[in-house]
Amino acid sequence: MRHSRWLIVCGLVMIAFLALAPVVGAQGFGFGNLFGGFFGFEEEEEEEESKVAPDGIPIGFSLVAENRNLELFLDAEQAQLLVRDKETQAIWRTNPDLDNMQMSVGQLWEKHMRSQVIIQYTDDKKRNKKTTNNIDQQAIVTYEPIPRGVRAIFHMQALGFQIPVEYRLGENYLEARIPDDLLLETSTYALVTIELVPFFGAATDDDVGYMVIPDSSGAVTYFKKDHPRYARQFQEFAYGPDEVRFYGMRDYFIAYNQARRQVFGPYFGLVNGDQAFLGLVTEGDFDVKINAAPSGYIVDLYRAGAEFEIRKEYSALLSRTRRVQTMEGQRIATDRAVRWYLLTGEDANYVGMANTYRDYLREKYNIVGRLGLKDDVAPLHVRITQAVTKPGLILDELITVTTFEQAREIVERLQEIGISNMDVTLVGWTERGVDGIVPRHWPPERALGGAKGLQEFAQWAKERGVDVFLEDNYLDANQSNGGFSARNDVVRTAAKTPVHSGRRFLISPIVAYNKFARESIPRLAELGVAGLDLKHVGEMLIYDRNDTARAERADTAAAWLNIAALARKLMGRVAVQGGNAFFLAVADKVTNAPIDESTHVFVDHSIPFYQIVIHGLVPVYGYPSNLRNDPRKEFLRMVEYGMLPIFELTYEDSALLRDTEYAMLFSSQFDTWLETVKEEFEAINVGMGMLQRVAIVSHGQIAPNVFETGYEDGTRVIVNYNDYPYEEDSVTVPALDYVILKGEHSL
Repeated sequence: MRHSRWLIVCGLVMIAFLALAPVVGAQGFGFGNLFGGFFGFEEEEEEEESKVAPDGIPIGFSLVAENRNLELFLDAEQAQLLVRDKETQAIWRTNPDLDNMQMSVGQLWEKHMRSQVIIQYTDDKKRNKKTTNNIDQQAIVTYEPIPRGVRAIFHMQALGFQIPVEYRLGENYLEARIPDDLLLETSTYALVTIELVPFFGAATDDDVGYMVIPDSSGAVTYFKKDHPRYARQFQEFAYGPDEVRFYGMRDYFIAYNQARRQVFGPYFGLVNGDQAFLGLVTEGDFDVKINAAPSGYIVDLYRAGAEFEIRKEYSALLSRTRRVQTMEGQRIATDRAVRWYLLTGEDANYVGMANTYRDYLREKYNIVGRLGLKDDVAPLHVRITQAVTKPGLILDELITVTTFEQAREIVERLQEIGISNMDVTLVGWTERGVDGIVPRHWPPERALGGAKGLQEFAQWAKERGVDVFLEDNYLDANQSNGGFSARNDVVRTAAKTPVHSGRRFLISPIVAYNKFARESIPRLAELGVAGLDLKHVGEMLIYDRNDTARAERADTAAAWLNIAALARKLMGRVAVQGGNAFFLAVADKVTNAPIDESTHVFVDHSIPFYQIVIHGLVPVYGYPSNLRNDPRKEFLRMVEYGMLPIFELTYEDSALLRDTEYAMLFSSQFDTWLETVKEEFEAINVGMGMLQRVAIVSHGQIAPNVFETGYEDGTRVIVNYNDYPYEEDSVTVPALDYVILKGEHSL
């Protein structure tokens, strides 16, 4: 009886402890392990409690910096960081929380995901690349406080690398920066690439959101639970491919697969629920690849980031039949930095990202007053092609399709039909026509009217309110024209071989500025033209291993910007074809801007990210309207994207250009296009001209094949790509058409 009473008492005591456990925690009584081991539940609860402190920050993370908006926390043991928004309590982590994820990955990739830096390196022979990370190398990490953050130095002793990463808070961003002077290589191994915080903000299949990719005008990939395994990720150099070679006749100058699109800015981003980030490469952006991988590429995470090139990789010729991949010995000397702009609420979408990038560029380049509006009418841009050389068996033939006098007639007719605001670019105005005497830029072709005819046309146009640009090419060179050294003045690869095809070469960027631009631009300015329309340089970027004019891609950008700045100083304006973001420092307008659809297999659809970024900063034009493949749908896309129309016209029939390098101009005779020019000018330049002053604040699909673009003055533009009408409340959008709904604050 006494024994049974004792058992009852013990049972009651145990029940009491179990009842109290959820309230105060059994570990508080010192019985956590006992009860956990006995009942098999308390150990899991203890683990859960130990991971997150009462303030919501995971255990192990300590505050190292803060400002009025953000807090930066560091887990020194794991070498991981997180940022918290003070107002919303949103958190962004530098690494995925693998302890709370059920994911089966290989050992190396698990270490990748826990790392701050993933590197490729090579041995002293510089032939074979290997990949590793700070976890795999068991890097010793030392920390130093710095203003607004902390410096972590990763000592990879086995390889002799010291990789410094400085983490700093800005008002609305986290920055990770690698100062080049502290980046050390102390053994025979050499760095090839560094991926900096490659898993920042990575998302899982269970998250709701999408990834933003800088493919052409921009593209999105939505998070999905059901997806295939992917063999490749998105990986492209910012501002164009790194390798240069001849490709065809017109687009000869870059190794460029036409299924791939240009990356016009070093950005990427992820939206995850009601928070997002925009990644921007702010230093070292001329030698960086943007990587973006969908879930299903090796691991089930959506992630995007920057991979910096430390050394050039190239193909070296060992014998007549054998080539080998190798790396340069000299390192690219530059600091490297990535910023993650942190967005929440209404800004947590691709429009919010684009406007954040827009604000960054506007402040960086002090972009003001470049829209060219006249009474809220945006300028039509007209390219007038004049002459092209047609190769012959014995002698070449000059094909003239528009003289300077005929160009005057085209402008007169355009103004007669109501084109009240336009700019003109003359194409093929030099001796022998389009690219006929490159790298020389003088004289104007006599058959067109010579220098006197060009000067008179420019003066006449100016009096009628029309700015005249000259298309100019500071990249191409033809040895048949002379005027340059094929040994000392041309671009060379890392293997020291000149980039050429027969007698065609690329002029070294340093030489292009010092030898040709500084001589030709002052002379061209005397003609009274309004500016230059720079060909090629806005849609690509190259390096040069010419011993007399060595240039990294950053040096090339600087040289080309110097050319543009000189033209702007002496003439007044500069137009740039292609629109690489760094040219916004000087560009008064951008033509041939990206508008093509992304072709990557994991992309869901394209977006007007690029157009949102620069809308309201400079006028943006796409491909000539008279050369469209699908005229109506491409016109509607121009409307949806907030772009302006451009035409490429001739006085004579474009059939004359058949069998020339300019045969792509298949329909250009101006009098057959006057009606279309007038329609597009009235619809866009007049009807939507006032919108050029304001930013795009919203964009999205509101129904199948129906898109809406919203502007900061409240105006909405709804575009219907369907072959049947779209109805919204009291608004009807006809098939293959659009409507403009003026906002209450519109001008």
